[in-house]
Amino acid sequence: MEKEYLFKYKNSTLFKIPVILFSLFYFILCIIIFKYINDNADKLLYMLLFLLINILWMIQIKKRLDVTDGKFILKDNELSYITLNKIYNITYEEIESIIKEKYIEDTNIISYYSYQYIIYIKNSGSFTFKYYDNSLDIAINALANKINQNINEK
Repeated sequence: MEKEYLFKYKNSTLFKIPVILFSLFYFILCIIIFKYINDNADKLLYMLLFLLINILWMIQIKKRLDVTDGKFILKDNELSYITLNKIYNITYEEIESIIKEKYIEDTNIISYYSYQYIIYIKNSGSFTFKYYDNSLDIAINALANKINQNINEK
């Protein structure tokens, strides 16, 4: 019998591309400002204004791109993990351990403590899921119950 668990987690890899594009856009704007504006005070004012606008745009985009959807499908003998158009099929015997680890979330203006789950796979590495909402807790606990393992806390 299959059970599906949809969850959300933080994943900052998608945000790296817009950061490069916004930085390039700001660099081009600075060149245009230096070329066409003569007064140094006006140059500084325009550069700070465009920097502020650029940062506000990046904050809005970051809120949308930091959250990734995932899905666990718990089958009789294996876990299917689906995310970002990738499917991983893992037998339950391959799951070595599940760890709940605290870390400092410092990607925002104010740093705060959060936690992440790390699922270690024998001879294959691990999956890391940073907490976004309660759906992640539900999916990880269902997986731990299915494979009869405790979630180790660090």
